[in-house]
Amino acid sequence: VSMLAEKDPFLDIGRNESHEIDAKNEQKSEEESLENELTRRRSERKAIFNCEGDALVLLKAAGAYSHAIQGGKEMKNGAVFCKKLGLHSPTMERALQMRKQLTRISHLKFSDSDHLKGENEHLAALMPPTIKEESILRQVLLSGLLDCVARKAPPGFLLSKSEDQGNRKKSWRQRCAYLSCSEDVTVPLYIRQKSSAFSNDHKDLPEWVVYTELEGKSTNSSKIEFDKNDLKEANYAEDDLGKYAFMKCVTPIQPEWIS
Repeated sequence: VSMLAEKDPFLDIGRNESHEIDAKNEQKSEEESLENELTRRRSERKAIFNCEGDALVLLKAAGAYSHAIQGGKEMKNGAVFCKKLGLHSPTMERALQMRKQLTRISHLKFSDSDHLKGENEHLAALMPPTIKEESILRQVLLSGLLDCVARKAPPGFLLSKSEDQGNRKKSWRQRCAYLSCSEDVTVPLYIRQKSSAFSNDHKDLPEWVVYTELEGKSTNSSKIEFDKNDLKEANYAEDDLGKYAFMKCVTPIQPEWIS
């Protein structure tokens, strides 16, 4: 809950870091260097936080961060840990403080013991979920986001308005589109490359997913947050194939869980 309440803590390398990469390999262009660094960083994250869905990745990241700082005893280790994995340290710290607050509230409401943890007590270790627990958590997430379910679009759903069918971007848009179950969302949806659910091979993309929010993309590549109260008139991204949007915090689900 605390991690979902915060913005995505995983950082992609910024343009201000490009000179460090180019210094290591002057023969590569800035764009190639940035892409290589992005690939390396994502591979490291996947190896450490490998699980089904972005929500579970956030859970594992929270547990790993808590372990790195030993529940709050070694806060100086947090910055080192975040830098290594490309995490936003202030976001991780805010999520940890929220977890502490939620823990105190749950103890006050549900604990039978008169002894409650004080303000300065450290949190217990947050162990990685088992495969069974991951499945249960995905079902719990689905139960709270039934209006944010999407399914892969059938082949041929998105037709090009141009005769140029060989364009790589158009091919990606046509093969990787999702359709939302919400009547208010009438545009195709997509999984961002930084998502743990993303695959370069469209055949490996999950058939059914649940997401937390939608976001658009302007011509200068800056993200545009949607007006959640007016999805029909939201700031969707657009190209010659029409309007589209990206899903945030994507988690694969099983269709039988919906019924």
